[in-house]
Amino acid sequence: MHDEGGEAEASSSSSDGVLRLMIENFPNLNDKVLGPSKRINGMQWKIMAMPRMHVVQKKGTMKCLGFFLQCCPDASLDAWECEASTELRLISQKPGVNHFTRKTNHIYTAKEHDWGYSRFMTWEEILEEDRGYIKDGRVVLEVSVKAGTPKNVLT
Repeated sequence: MHDEGGEAEASSSSSDGVLRLMIENFPNLNDKVLGPSKRINGMQWKIMAMPRMHVVQKKGTMKCLGFFLQCCPDASLDAWECEASTELRLISQKPGVNHFTRKTNHIYTAKEHDWGYSRFMTWEEILEEDRGYIKDGRVVLEVSVKAGTPKNVLT
């Protein structure tokens, strides 16, 4: 939590926010997809999701969901950075099933402007309807962001 001596921000940009991306026809997804951008603490953020192939212990090569948060400053110097802690969630669409969540802490920079998990969950696990993460071919991803004050960003 950061509180700069109780000063209220002049703009409506909060340091906390939630992004959401609904992916239709998830079983046939074969390319990167970006969610709508949202301004959090003066920076634009987006969800990025894609299929990734990974070697999974004892199972061989498997298709997995790559799930990332992307930081996209409007205008910046090369040395920009913004620290953020996040919770990435695969939303449960079945009563009694908890969302599948993973957390990150990262300093986003021009060189590492997206961060998350290239193996968030295996494709096979997501496609199992009984698990509750897919319904009518639709998957919902959500990221809760707590962003620090950006540095070297042009306003």
